[in-house]
Amino acid sequence: SKLSNILFTQELQRRADASGNTWLKTVVLHPGAVGTDLGRNLVGEEKWNELKNGGEVPPLQMAFLNILNRFVKTVEDGASTQVFLAAEPGSATKAAFYTDLKPQKIQKFAKDETAAKQLWAKSEELSGVSFELK
Repeated sequence: SKLSNILFTQELQRRADASGNTWLKTVVLHPGAVGTDLGRNLVGEEKWNELKNGGEVPPLQMAFLNILNRFVKTVEDGASTQVFLAAEPGSATKAAFYTDLKPQKIQKFAKDETAAKQLWAKSEELSGVSFELK
């Protein structure tokens, strides 16, 4: 979830700073709704291929898809924030949450240090990997 990504990023930044790795900038981002083939997981592979290849689609479904397509980004637009942050790391804000090339306000509950530490510990426990910054 976005909340988990934000909490994890906040904790990683705290750990990086505490270990003296102040050069490290962690960020999290949401690309927005992007027109990719991930929709095939919602409708099934067969139906997805039928839709992509111009197969017969019921009128109500077609109307819904046409409306939906007005609100999704192209893959290129969806990748723009990632590319921006990778190409211009000096302009990134530490532990920020980005959307559409800009840092967004992070709600107080998403900055909860206790929750972030618990998420970190649970992640290490479930993955079996202990991650220490040196």
